[in-house]
Amino acid sequence: MTGFQSGNLKVFKNAFFVSVILFISGSVIQYFFGNFPLGLFKTPVNIILFTEFLVLIPLLWILFHKRKIIRWFSSPEAAVTSMIFFTFLVFLMALIPQGGHPDPLGLKGIVNTWMFAVSVMFLLVTLGFAILRRLMPLSRRNIIFTMNHFGLWLVLLAGSLGQADKEEVIIQAGQDQLVWYGQNEYTGIMELPFALELQEFIVKEYPPRLALFHQAGALVKARGDQWTSVDEPGIFAIDSFDIHVGTYYPEAFVKPDTVLNVRGIAGTAPAARVRVTPPSGKKVQGWISPGGSITPPRSLELSPDFYLALLPPEPAYYGARARLYTQSGIDGESRLIEVNHPIKAEGWWIYLQSFDQAMGRKAERYTFLAVKDPWLPLVYAGLCFMIAGALGLLFLSPKSGKRENL
Repeated sequence: MTGFQSGNLKVFKNAFFVSVILFISGSVIQYFFGNFPLGLFKTPVNIILFTEFLVLIPLLWILFHKRKIIRWFSSPEAAVTSMIFFTFLVFLMALIPQGGHPDPLGLKGIVNTWMFAVSVMFLLVTLGFAILRRLMPLSRRNIIFTMNHFGLWLVLLAGSLGQADKEEVIIQAGQDQLVWYGQNEYTGIMELPFALELQEFIVKEYPPRLALFHQAGALVKARGDQWTSVDEPGIFAIDSFDIHVGTYYPEAFVKPDTVLNVRGIAGTAPAARVRVTPPSGKKVQGWISPGGSITPPRSLELSPDFYLALLPPEPAYYGARARLYTQSGIDGESRLIEVNHPIKAEGWWIYLQSFDQAMGRKAERYTFLAVKDPWLPLVYAGLCFMIAGALGLLFLSPKSGKRENL
């Protein structure tokens, strides 16, 4: 047992040492040469590299699997090293906010760095050789292992090489405006093989909620609910304050001396007239509103320490109905684009991304995201292999009297 623990400790020490060397090497390259030149790997270069990975790794294994270097790449030590290096970079991505102003080591955009490219390459090589080492002799367990790990290998390879061909375009559209172009992060204005004409924008909102604040602006940490919806008249308790909601207008125009109940005007906001009984017993009443683009917010001071406010309503659902025109012959076909339910046109997935929430359902500009990722089917294929392997592990009955590691 002591020898086993000592052997494992040596593996982890060596893996950590190699990971540190790889990270430092990648950081040095990153510092002097900048981000990894992903743009050089567009089609057909990435297709050639994909084919080379599929052919060269098995060929190297067949010809040189007895060589020490190849056996090391297929060893548990190499697998642990590659996983430590890759996981460490993923941990940094979670720890350091990604985006914003670039830094010399690329730590604010790790997926674009040489360190990340080296880690993915190393992981692909070690995983590929480990699959081939386990493939023979053919058995049900080995086949299931191969399916599971080949799926992961395919997801990594296709997902990495496909990034060079992936395109994302932001489309800004207004009501009844025909748009066939968008903004690409790298190339600027980009013409698209389809056009959208927005017909209708659909927004459903949750009722606005009451919230009790300290005068300094912090939300009161009361027991129970911190806020209560006010779409219907009623009596509520927040902390030690009893609140009676009388009149509620879903769309109102707030003026210094009055509140008008209006409908169909963009930029208005909900408003509620409340009567509050504080612990002192002295009642306070008035209008509260979160405010909109054309109407100011209004809160109600309850005491020198607290005030009551109405939070902006949060969208429960939003979708857009638009006419779709494509180069392949679709001419003005009406399509509904919802959050998490995109439509597909000419190889592009079109998502509804955002809208001007201050204007609510009367917003005049809407943002769509068009994404083209021709390598996505290969990524899905890899996921299918992984799922098939996982199901195989689930239903594979263990051999009696033996325990075999997968």
